[in-house]
Amino acid sequence: MEVKLPNGVELRFGLAGGLLQGLTQATVDGLPLIAPESARLPYLETRDSWQVTGYRVSDARLEDEGVVLEAQALGTKTGMGRKIDVFESPYITTPRRNPVTLGTFRWHIAPATVTLGHPAMRQNTYHGFSYRYEFELERTFHCILDSGTWEVGGDPEGVRMISQRMNPAAGPLDFIVSHKGRCFSSAESFLPGAGNDATTVPDVPADPSMGFILPIQAQLRGAGGALVDVQYKGQGILICYYEQADYYRTLIEWRPDDVGIGHLDHHFFPLTRSYITPAKTILAAKSPDLTHADALNRWTDAWEHVASAWRRQTGLSRVEPIMGLGLDCCGSVGRHHGSGPTDLFDRWERRFDWMRGQAMEYIFIGGIGHHRGEELPGAANMCQPYDYSARQRYGGPERFGMFCQRAHAHGLKVILWMNGALSDWAPALKAHPEWTLAYDSGMPWDGGYRILRCCSLRKGFGQWLLEQFRRLKDLGLDGLFFDSYHNLAAMCIDFGDPTLTPQLFDLWKFQAQCENLGLQWLIESTGPLGVTSCGLWPQYTASPELNYWTHYRAILHGDRGASDLRNDHLTPNMFFRMLANKAPIGFTVFEQANAPFEGLPNLPEPYPTMQRLYRDVHDMMQVRTIHEDGSIAWADADGRWQLLFAVDSDRVTVPPGHLAKPLFGIDRTLSAGTHDLSGIAAWRLTAI
Repeated sequence: MEVKLPNGVELRFGLAGGLLQGLTQATVDGLPLIAPESARLPYLETRDSWQVTGYRVSDARLEDEGVVLEAQALGTKTGMGRKIDVFESPYITTPRRNPVTLGTFRWHIAPATVTLGHPAMRQNTYHGFSYRYEFELERTFHCILDSGTWEVGGDPEGVRMISQRMNPAAGPLDFIVSHKGRCFSSAESFLPGAGNDATTVPDVPADPSMGFILPIQAQLRGAGGALVDVQYKGQGILICYYEQADYYRTLIEWRPDDVGIGHLDHHFFPLTRSYITPAKTILAAKSPDLTHADALNRWTDAWEHVASAWRRQTGLSRVEPIMGLGLDCCGSVGRHHGSGPTDLFDRWERRFDWMRGQAMEYIFIGGIGHHRGEELPGAANMCQPYDYSARQRYGGPERFGMFCQRAHAHGLKVILWMNGALSDWAPALKAHPEWTLAYDSGMPWDGGYRILRCCSLRKGFGQWLLEQFRRLKDLGLDGLFFDSYHNLAAMCIDFGDPTLTPQLFDLWKFQAQCENLGLQWLIESTGPLGVTSCGLWPQYTASPELNYWTHYRAILHGDRGASDLRNDHLTPNMFFRMLANKAPIGFTVFEQANAPFEGLPNLPEPYPTMQRLYRDVHDMMQVRTIHEDGSIAWADADGRWQLLFAVDSDRVTVPPGHLAKPLFGIDRTLSAGTHDLSGIAAWRLTAI
């Protein structure tokens, strides 16, 4: 069955004996997007263990400028269902192998033509299509897996991918996937002394002697998973995204026996008998001369398009990454053990002058409320909170308010750590056990940590938490850092509720309520807010380029503060490259309860000068353009050129009609055109 859309898109659906075999071919202006032998088809399993195993086509009709394929959804009852017991074993049931009609399936397809990019700078028009799956069944279900492959050019060999997700596997996540066996998913591996480097692996070994591990295979878009997936190679470019903010777990993979690059999206929603998925947009364009820099710019344009749409729908604000220092109130050798010294705020205030001298703009503080570590010092930590009060151990609310006032007097914002869970021993949880979210097994949802309980924002916990933060805001708190945002909040599904409702929409509502109080958000994740430099934990390595993002919401986070600025960890060139991509580095200092106060050494030049430059100009850095020569140019929100950075480049190009006046490095004014140079430098662009 062939479908031709009016914008140059041609689709072919496989049929065999009246049964739909899936979308087997897709071309845009002759550019193929699916490899031979690949197909895309949804997978659905009902709550009572019936699987949709076939689609008998009954109708194909026009819908506006698109088409709708309608089919009977045929299914069999499996011997094992989605539901699991306390031992994480699937429920078994008597199978029924003869297919029966479970209901109706409709595949909605519409043409899509989208122009991406800033209208005053660069714009590119793409053609493609969008599609939605609709099911009306006699049985209830709460998830649909969109399964299939995409390959620009119709062949996975030579494809380069640009993606952005939590805890990168390696490099800027623009994988060349001609090396098979690589799985584009993430798993945080916690070894003894938890809190070490994150690693990305396709298969996680289950070895209890290695502590515990937290595999997170399919990441949630907007909370660890990429908002936009891009492929490109010589023939052209492919861009895939959902413009509607919703709950999608995503996975991209290619294994040795695969014929294509798997792009999978798992939709979750409240339990229902009928559902239509949000539209997924597939765009493409022929571009035989596309360079890597061009592809990154196009990815940035697509990311901005989707992220801004999600922010509009959720009511959340864009987060601009700024330079800051993290001060851990209960750190010791290990991972946040015990409690901080009683003169904690005094110690922190003695760092204010140093922070301003280093061009810091915020101070990120660990939990100052009650937590499990008070009762089990050395064995528990602040990541097991009881509440978000200002503890009397540190002087109580009055002392915290004074601390905030003094920070503001030094031009510093105060950002507080939090997470979306409570310790198993939290008094509030004992008083309100109904707050607990449950896994499908009935066990408390703990995000994989085994020491926490995630709580339902709809069942009183959200209002309780909001009131805690309202009191701290009244004392001067400026913002919140959401630790483990993806696995302790965004990914949660309330299996203890008959509706099986995902918590994501309640989370966005809660975040918007906090913003209405005047609190700024930083999240440990990627998403529509932007990636911030606060709290992501891939540490410095001998190859620090393994720890930064392609996008300017990049981060390189060291957990030992200024002492880690060594040539084998970080160089001025790398530091400058991070700032030029709007990716300030977060530093952290641990305050030990029985340790003497230690001041911070002044960072050697040129680091302080670079940081002051970034502080002065980052508000102008709104629309990024990467040049093939390695330089990076920034425009403001209106598309007017403002800044030019030379990073590991032999030359820079000044836009027509502009002068480049020196800000850092090379002390030379540049006219419009291309200029040879060496070293790192920054210029202010002015129109003439």
